[in-house]
Amino acid sequence: MKPHKKITEQPWFHYSVATCSAVVLFLLLSNFKLLFSSFFGTLKTVLSPLIIGLITAYLVDPVVKSMEKHVFRKIEKRKLRRSLSMVLAVIIVLLVFVLLMVSLIPQLFNSGKTLVDNMDGYIKTAEAFLNTISHQLDAFSIDTSFLDNMQDRIFSMISTWIQDNASNIFNTSYNIGLTAMNFVIGMILALYFLGDKDHLVSGMKHFLSLTLHPTRYHRLLDFSRRCHVILIQYISYSLLEALLVGVLNAILMACFKMNYIILISVTVAVTNLIPTFGPIIGGAIGAFILVLINPLHALYFLIITVVLQTIDGYVIKPRLFGGSLGVSGVWILLFVIVGGKLFGIAGMLLAIPCAAIVSFIYNDWKISRANLISARADKAKDEDSEDDADDNDDDNDDDQNNDGSSTSEASAETVKTKPEVNGKTVPEVTASAELSETEK
Repeated sequence: MKPHKKITEQPWFHYSVATCSAVVLFLLLSNFKLLFSSFFGTLKTVLSPLIIGLITAYLVDPVVKSMEKHVFRKIEKRKLRRSLSMVLAVIIVLLVFVLLMVSLIPQLFNSGKTLVDNMDGYIKTAEAFLNTISHQLDAFSIDTSFLDNMQDRIFSMISTWIQDNASNIFNTSYNIGLTAMNFVIGMILALYFLGDKDHLVSGMKHFLSLTLHPTRYHRLLDFSRRCHVILIQYISYSLLEALLVGVLNAILMACFKMNYIILISVTVAVTNLIPTFGPIIGGAIGAFILVLINPLHALYFLIITVVLQTIDGYVIKPRLFGGSLGVSGVWILLFVIVGGKLFGIAGMLLAIPCAAIVSFIYNDWKISRANLISARADKAKDEDSEDDADDNDDDNDDDQNNDGSSTSEASAETVKTKPEVNGKTVPEVTASAELSETEK
């Protein structure tokens, strides 16, 4: 026997392996966030342009197909028609992005400038408010020294936060520049992905067909098609819903002559893409911007937000989605929370389609499981019926054997062997034959 076999056959070996595995698993789970963030952070930094290009190409491809069918349908050459549609779609996306930046950046600077210019007024207002509370508490003989300490602590915290974050301005500027560069490179890669889409898809299918069993290959293709339908449907409807909510918000804000209409409406539209918590975030940001200028406008904006979300929940979403995804609210809430914790805003944005994909995977598994159980039950029933048929055949054979034996016994009784007539032994077959012989 080899030495390692002697060791593996010892009773303590399995317990040692199980203990070591448990310790390694505990260490991995304890440092999962660190490992996850470091690994995927590095991967994200390296592959950011590629990821942006793939996502952009995936989102722009339906627009390219629509332009091929409607705008450039008279062009006979498919390659030329595809190229023109692709270039026009990318130009439209870039124009929308540039227009948004041109509209938002000045208002962002203006809101920041307003905040800085009015900082002294905000501080004086806060001091007057605290002093008023202090005088009212003094009238009731209540110690108000904690308010003075609170005031000092609040201002010291604000000054400390400003000093700590002032050093991050360079890093923030660098990250913004890096993101803009990755976005430009990603758009260039998106053009290549859109142009070589047919070759990429056919190459991937060929690779999968060579590496997978035909049954698994077709199942994977069906799964990818269903996921594609869910994602495209959800993204298109969500973008249309966000556009409607943003336009309605801008119209209502213009009716009340509020400031920063474009900035707040775009913020509301973008945050409306986030399920469950998005409208709350958009309403809080818009109210915070408006309260610095006119608190009454902030109150009006909150009322507008409640009205818009009511219209969105009971009119717009049912008309657009129509319950086609078939996902319950509890699952959506769970996926939003888990996705936000793991992947941030991207996880919250993709919570609903991920929940829909998991839902149809579970439904398919449930149906296949039910079919398997019913097939097993039918097979067991067929086997039982075959056993019953075999038992009936055996009973019939036994009955036939019993009938044959009784017949042979009866015939044996009628036959007499060795009868004696006149002192001689003569075999006779029947009693009538015996009578005839004695008569002789």
